[in-house]
Amino acid sequence: MNRKVDVVATFLHVAADDAAHAEPAVFHEFVAGSIASADQALLTALLAPDDTGRTVFHAAASVGDDRAAQLLITSLQAPTLDADDVVPLLAAALGPDARTGKTLLATFAGNPAAFDALRPVIAALARSRWHDEHKHALWNALVGTQRLPRKAAAAVLELLSDAVGDLLPGSIRQTLEDWQAVTARVAEVEPPIRHPGDAQYLSDRHVDIDHVLHGSMNPEGHAVGGHASLKANSKRLRMRPGARITSHGNDTFTGFVDIKPPGAASWVEKIEPSTFFPPAWTSRRIRHEIATALRRGDAFASGEGPWDSPSDSGVRIRFYRDRNTGMVTCFPLAG
Repeated sequence: MNRKVDVVATFLHVAADDAAHAEPAVFHEFVAGSIASADQALLTALLAPDDTGRTVFHAAASVGDDRAAQLLITSLQAPTLDADDVVPLLAAALGPDARTGKTLLATFAGNPAAFDALRPVIAALARSRWHDEHKHALWNALVGTQRLPRKAAAAVLELLSDAVGDLLPGSIRQTLEDWQAVTARVAEVEPPIRHPGDAQYLSDRHVDIDHVLHGSMNPEGHAVGGHASLKANSKRLRMRPGARITSHGNDTFTGFVDIKPPGAASWVEKIEPSTFFPPAWTSRRIRHEIATALRRGDAFASGEGPWDSPSDSGVRIRFYRDRNTGMVTCFPLAG
């Protein structure tokens, strides 16, 4: 028997090498056909050598022959095989074939009876000693480098864990325990109180930031707003040519401005002067300062105002609410 096994195993190795240069499908069909008609004792013996076993598995997976799959399952239950033989073979069966991408498990999954036949195989494995390298091989096949599909991996893990118990390799177990310990410590720390971002906060409070930065036209057709000296809004807001500018101690300044509504061809003079936020402030900085001032005066939940409140930098900002639209507008106060 051993002589026969050696001869067949050698033949399979040679055929596998040739298959890389010839037509793999022909070789796989031949192997699968041979499996289906093989003597079970011979097949069981052939499964023991790792390389030959992988060849047999991949051939059956590639062809998808149910008879071959069933015979492989039966052979895996042979009493002459232990975990040292079966686990690497099972891992190989779960891994995809490089040529087709198929796995033997795909054959099992498509055949409920064949998949159910895995259960006695797993039960037999449970009676064997599982080494860490066995678990590593299975984890690589299930969720590691070989990337078994999720549903297939979950089904195999369920079968294995019921019979074998802890399937985690030692290295993964230690990493998981360390991570769980860190997670537990983190959970004990009181999380900081987080505020929504400035843009979201201003939106939630109905602040008309476009009016504040660029200016707008009110229902009566008058230019209003416009309190930011930004390069980005130079086509919508400008200091009126020849107008006097008054600087203030808190870096704000006041002057007469013109506003050009979107799509308009000409500038519209604003009747009242505008007080500007400090010229070094960006639009993002302006939003932040408005948000901090409004947060300090968050009791301003109703009414039309005016409400005054200091921003983070100390510049006081005056707020109003439009009685008709509910929109909030604001501008910095000279100081």
